[in-house]
Amino acid sequence: MNRPGGEVRQRADTSGALLSLLAHDLREPLGPIELALSMIIEASSPDTAEIAGYAEANCRRMQRLIDAVLWAMRPPGALEREPADLAQIASAAAEIARVLGTACSVVAESCDVDVVPAAMRDAIASLLDCIPDRVTAVL
Repeated sequence: MNRPGGEVRQRADTSGALLSLLAHDLREPLGPIELALSMIIEASSPDTAEIAGYAEANCRRMQRLIDAVLWAMRPPGALEREPADLAQIASAAAEIARVLGTACSVVAESCDVDVVPAAMRDAIASLLDCIPDRVTAVL
């Protein structure tokens, strides 16, 4: 006999496993593509570098879109607000943007906010990644 909620838990576990597999399968090819594009940018003529730069930006955009879809599919408990320090969140976002290739820094004073920290971090990182040149964000 099934325990109450057992089927729901099993479905949640199955959904989580599927989501994890989907995340890996969608993201995995983007890393080598982005690396190849960055190598093309460094070793080619300005016209070719411009085209490759456009493709590289679209690759990063695809990564953000995949992240957004996966974020929306998270279980409800993962999206709970909590008190957090905006300066720490912004610093983490800047680190993500730097890893994605955006030369940026964040100057932020400590400020307590009530947010979903990972969502705020990802939103700030996406904003920083959209700015083409070196940027310093002041919060």
